[in-house]
Amino acid sequence: MTNLIGMGKKGIYWFLLSTGLLLVILSVYTGVRFKSLGAFVEIKDRFEGICKVVAEVPGPEALQLDREEGILYFISNNPCTGPNPRGGIYFLKLDSPNALARQFKFDLPMDFHPHGLSFFRDHQGKKYLFTNNHKEDGSHTVEIFMVTGTGELSHEITISGTELTSPNDLVAVGPRQFYVTNDGRSHDRTIRSIDTFLGRKTGNVMFYNGTEFIEVVDNLYFPNGIAIDRGSNQLFVGETLSGMLKMYQIAEEGALEHVDNFFIGIGIDNISIDEDGQLWVALHPNLWALSKHMKNTNKLSPARVTKVNYRSKGMKLIYEESGALLSGVSVAISYNDDLYLGAVCGHKLVRLRIIDDYK
Repeated sequence: MTNLIGMGKKGIYWFLLSTGLLLVILSVYTGVRFKSLGAFVEIKDRFEGICKVVAEVPGPEALQLDREEGILYFISNNPCTGPNPRGGIYFLKLDSPNALARQFKFDLPMDFHPHGLSFFRDHQGKKYLFTNNHKEDGSHTVEIFMVTGTGELSHEITISGTELTSPNDLVAVGPRQFYVTNDGRSHDRTIRSIDTFLGRKTGNVMFYNGTEFIEVVDNLYFPNGIAIDRGSNQLFVGETLSGMLKMYQIAEEGALEHVDNFFIGIGIDNISIDEDGQLWVALHPNLWALSKHMKNTNKLSPARVTKVNYRSKGMKLIYEESGALLSGVSVAISYNDDLYLGAVCGHKLVRLRIIDDYK
């Protein structure tokens, strides 16, 4: 402890002054950081349309769509409350009005806590599902499954590596090849939290070529959602904390060439692409509210969904809601006249039919 008595009046003066200045700087910085996280943003309910709950499962955070067969795939894993039980993967036939969501049955891996999901169909018509797996011991893997029939998954392979520091989302580009976002470079959760608060760009994108991981992008500001336009062979990465959407051209051997980036909004989460190549981006406009919601699901976390034409950089706000309908919306997928929403901590997957023509 500082000995104020031995410092003299002048020493005490400078000590108190420097301490006061430090506290002021810390207070200002904290206020700026909270503002940058959307802590002072207020979102009102602006949704007008029809909402229906189509599945009740914990934490349907990531959705993927097989447009050819009209099947929606989604994970179930709730990291927000209490002990985390084994997660699951579900499917829902969208073209069958009375169809119910069903869970795939598979034995391995038993230690299964999915985060992020990617659907891939190869040239022979074989279908695969990829997901990150946050294991109970704190390590991470990528699990690859083959869809072998109605309600059946075959676990193909577990891919691990120290390069998976904090995998958030992934996108498959082959039966064993994929890109994955690490939202932080450290394996330690506390260090990642400090990096986030200080605004450090410690995220990256890794490419797995079927044999090894290769870092293809670094110095990202909490990279989260990732998606590919297979027609143009362009890859999109959303930075949650900067609100920036980054666009890359896929080059030889999986390398990424930066093309452009543009601001979408703070809190970018998952990104989906429709049949016209339009991006559908789910956002958490108040990340401070989201953090409180993840600790106490009774607290609301507002949501936005924005449709993006990356070719013209045109954007249109599709959905904005305070969280009373569905808090912590993490993904939005458009199919025909409907919009399907999943959430980080909620226990429901919802289908919206918005009265305003959002197309």
